[in-house]
Amino acid sequence: MGVILQHSPEEEPVYQFMDKKRHEGKPYKVYMMASANKFLRI
Repeated sequence: MGVILQHSPEEEPVYQFMDKKRHEGKPYKVYMMASANKFLRI
C-alpha cells in the first residue's frame, strides 16, 4: 500500500479511498489496512 500511496495517480479509486480515510483523521494502520482490503476486492 505504501507503493500505491507514493506512485499512483490521484484519479485511481484506491488512492482516492486512502486519501479520504487519511483526511478523516484515521490512524495510519487503520487506513492502510482498509485500503489493502479495498485493493483486494477490486
